[in-house]
Amino acid sequence: MPMLPTPSPTGDRITSAGSARSGRLVVFALLTTLACSGSQREADGDSEAEQAQRVRVLAVVDGMEITGNEVDAPLRIDLHDLEQAAYERRLERIRTLAGERLGAGSGPGSTEWDSRVEIRLEPPEPPRLEIPDSVGPIRGPATAPVTLVEFVDLESPHCRRLQADLLRLLDRYPTRVRLEIRDLPLPYHRRAFSAARAAHCAGEQDAYWDYHDLLLLEQPAFASSDLERYAGRMGLDRDRFSACLGSDRHEARIRADLSLAASLGVHRAPTLFVNGLYPGGSPSAEAIDRLVRRELERLGLDATPESGQVGGKAPGAAVRETASEKALDWPQLPPEEMPEPEIVITLDRGQVAGALEDRRALDRKLRPSVADFSGQRLLKLRKVDEDDLYARLGLEVGDVLMLVDGRFVTAERNLLWDALSERDSVTLLVMRRGLPHTYLYRIR
Repeated sequence: MPMLPTPSPTGDRITSAGSARSGRLVVFALLTTLACSGSQREADGDSEAEQAQRVRVLAVVDGMEITGNEVDAPLRIDLHDLEQAAYERRLERIRTLAGERLGAGSGPGSTEWDSRVEIRLEPPEPPRLEIPDSVGPIRGPATAPVTLVEFVDLESPHCRRLQADLLRLLDRYPTRVRLEIRDLPLPYHRRAFSAARAAHCAGEQDAYWDYHDLLLLEQPAFASSDLERYAGRMGLDRDRFSACLGSDRHEARIRADLSLAASLGVHRAPTLFVNGLYPGGSPSAEAIDRLVRRELERLGLDATPESGQVGGKAPGAAVRETASEKALDWPQLPPEEMPEPEIVITLDRGQVAGALEDRRALDRKLRPSVADFSGQRLLKLRKVDEDDLYARLGLEVGDVLMLVDGRFVTAERNLLWDALSERDSVTLLVMRRGLPHTYLYRIR
């Protein structure tokens, strides 16, 4: 069997085994597989050759047989990643050859390409693994027909980035999709185990998900003092939380998840499953959504999203303006054209309302920026105090407030406070060290 190139890892891993990039071209199902038997995968299930491979004796040690199933069971994810890498390399080669035959200027997406090129190579079918039901917290209805299982390391920046995609997906299918977490603190993230324990300690006070979200937002501050400070910030009983954090009563739960990950061949955080289907090492939001819709259709259910809202508004919905704002003729971005949020933060309505009682104090921590827009100054954050509203919003000193729900923020017209006080969902875009960052605030 020839050696395959190993794709670059896209998530945190324990080993250097290859991970696959998400394919964005939707084609059919894999034509060939790289399993040792070289058999073809059938749409309905395993082929006869693959079934034979599972029971085939691959080695004998002191008269005891080692079967293909024993060898492949913990390698199914890695083998799928290799199949995906081979598919992508072949697809790349097909495109090159097709382009050479068509001639210059006739690449993918062109009219010439669409009318003359038919790609028959099919991507590998994602393997479906059996994952036991969680005994831990569930986000979404327990009766949802589609279950997302995420193996998460709370210290992983890749888990942080996936968080926004998953919460948006839950918003799109509020009655049909649920999320279950499995802990996968990786050994080279030295505080990840404590972070996982802290989240379960918060769960003892019915605050697992809020604390889980906060840890993903606040990376990389995971010292014990930080973990306890976050608990106080959320209004938890600090003594009770500290006692739990210093105990080992959640260790068995975390180690059980680690054992489950090892048995499934999961060694990357995050690793996601959709009703047991493994979509690849770093699936895009679109790829996850496709799998969700595919599962709903397989179950004979309506796959239409229940909510297409962005930032709490239906796409294209107008933002309420005052007469003075209309006179300024400000440009705005439609909600659907706002950059996708990188971070989703859940805020407590009471805490937000309390912070907004003194808007002057909040405004004193802002100053007009050097830059201006249409003759108006933008607002730059000059101070953030521990646990103030700016800290809860995930903002940093030096951030320039740019857009609130698609409308510009200026020193003369700061829409952020009204948006936070009046809406259940607010999108904020800021510039930080020359780069845009988008936040989605869900106020409950």
